[in-house]
Amino acid sequence: MKRITLCLFALALLAVPAAAQENVFRPVKTHYVPYTATAQAITDQLGAYTDRVQLVCTTDCYYSMSTSGAATGVTAISASTTQTHFLPANTPVIQKSSPGGRISVVRVTSDGALYVTEMSR
Repeated sequence: MKRITLCLFALALLAVPAAAQENVFRPVKTHYVPYTATAQAITDQLGAYTDRVQLVCTTDCYYSMSTSGAATGVTAISASTTQTHFLPANTPVIQKSSPGGRISVVRVTSDGALYVTEMSR
């Protein structure tokens, strides 16, 4: 009985590191996107390896994400668009993303810059 308990305990210890690393991502590439009253998009599509993106902006902004690489519609966002998300200045946000997707951004009141860091497991 003691041996079975020790075996089960050892198996449980081996399983913990795998579960703990499920939410570990490493930065791969960073995009710099200056934005104004006119929406701007990242110049490249997100990589095929990208699971998440970290978004950080210098001023309050609205951003939109597309699941495909088509630039059409992604740059046509505005503050009144329902597909946008508010991102406060200097507040890092990690967002699930799709490989090959694009991100577009527009200012709230002041021009600024968005830093998009692609992250992978």
